[in-house]
Amino acid sequence: FAECANLTSIKIPSSVTKFGENCFKGCSKLTSIDIPAGITEFGKGCFSGCTGLTSGTIPASVVLVGDNCFNGCDNLVSIEIPSSIAKISKKCFSDCKKLTSVTILPGAEVLEDSCFAGCSNLTTIKIPSSVSKIGESSFYGCSGLTSVSIPAGVTELNDSCFAGCSGLTSVSIPSSVSRLPSNCFKGCIRLTSVDIPSGMVE
Repeated sequence: FAECANLTSIKIPSSVTKFGENCFKGCSKLTSIDIPAGITEFGKGCFSGCTGLTSGTIPASVVLVGDNCFNGCDNLVSIEIPSSIAKISKKCFSDCKKLTSVTILPGAEVLEDSCFAGCSNLTTIKIPSSVSKIGESSFYGCSGLTSVSIPAGVTELNDSCFAGCSGLTSVSIPSSVSRLPSNCFKGCIRLTSVDIPSGMVE
């Protein structure tokens, strides 16, 4: 159904278990989709450019969400990521300009590169303690974020992960992190408080 620009609604039968690569890409008038509980996988770019989508519910049956899955969903305002998803893939929600709230349920282990990059209106995100890695440029340009609490389970931060978060005023880094990567907080011009643990070596 890629580039079906006038598609407004679709009913998916419960027999479907997977949405393939670019399945609904560019369906700009699709405002909502009823995803059956048996779906286990969203392919790469599955909903990319679905600018009419305002909210998304990912069923608990989903275990894999491909790269760029919701990239450029300009009107998406909130999303809940179930505990069944261990990895939030590259550019999964990047450039979702109106995304304000993200709930990641415990179970996620990795936030891949640029997964929320360019979400300039994102104001709140709760990173669960199950996460161990925050990828390169994960929150790059999320200028609406004012504070970030990095959970104790995180052991790896990557380059530019919070760069360009110009609204960020405070951040707490857990003792599990021993190294701050290049440009980690570059351009965080309002940052006034950083809690760096005593065990930091680089």
